[in-house]
Amino acid sequence: MTESIEKLAHSVLLPAVADLDLTVLRPLFGRGCRSVLLGETRAEYVARTMSPERIAHETRELVGEAILALRGQTQEQLLVAVDHEVVGIRRFAHLLPQGEGCDPDAVRLEAIETARLLREMGVNVVLGPIVDVVRGENPWLRERNLGSDAGVVAATGRAAVEGLQTGGVAAVAKHYPGHSFLVDDPAVAPAVLRTPLDELDGPAEEPFAAVIAAGVRGIMLGPAVVHAIDPSRAASCSEAVAARVRERLGFRGTLVSDDLDAVGILRGRRVGDAAVSSLAAGADLLLVGASAAAECAHSLAAAVQDGRISANRLAEAASRVGQLISAGS
Repeated sequence: MTESIEKLAHSVLLPAVADLDLTVLRPLFGRGCRSVLLGETRAEYVARTMSPERIAHETRELVGEAILALRGQTQEQLLVAVDHEVVGIRRFAHLLPQGEGCDPDAVRLEAIETARLLREMGVNVVLGPIVDVVRGENPWLRERNLGSDAGVVAATGRAAVEGLQTGGVAAVAKHYPGHSFLVDDPAVAPAVLRTPLDELDGPAEEPFAAVIAAGVRGIMLGPAVVHAIDPSRAASCSEAVAARVRERLGFRGTLVSDDLDAVGILRGRRVGDAAVSSLAAGADLLLVGASAAAECAHSLAAAVQDGRISANRLAEAASRVGQLISAGS
């Protein structure tokens, strides 16, 4: 296993941590990792809000110091991401503007100010906005979506992207190809999206076309099987889904996987195998829990060594990750 392949394999990972103790990342950054998601606990994810303890403890200064210390561990440009959804999970909501609603002008102005404050702390990428058009039961996106009107979702999502990127933070819109109705939560179950193809081609696609037209830097692929496009693989591991956003919508930016630890993506496999599947399908930046990142890097490097992934595909993904980092720098 060559050093260059191992470094590239680490460079396409987005390890998520649940707190500001970033020492767990030191071995990863020593091997070529250059990204981190400052995430939340499972309880905070389910509650769609940060814990009272976190809110009382964290300050902008504390966050900035933790990120600055992490930057000192590498000479590479660093990608520091957070979840910040217009409605839903907002990792630093207690430190940022508190606007709600879907008025595009207000959303754009709030996003500009949000980006300014995030950059002051050292954050340069936002996983958001969510632009799924939700038209029915959906335990996964409950209290996280912009509604059932594709036009409203498109206008609001576009405003959020424009505001964030005007403020100097790269946006990653999610979750392609849109999830209008899910019986199961793909975070904890092998969910299947049964939305008809004509709806995926129409209302579900409209907001993604809008944010791509606005210059969004990244698109996150979903964690459920999209039966009308690929009945056997979750969107984050589906070549057909990745090809669709590239070919139908002309997206040339960075494709980000959803959490590879999600049951809807794993579907009984090891997380390292899911990483190989996702990268081979066309994802560029792979979101994974920090504790599983070393396994994923090893699996990716081994897959290049034995020919399951081409060296060119790995290098292409690493290049697109670099573009996302540069866009937020």
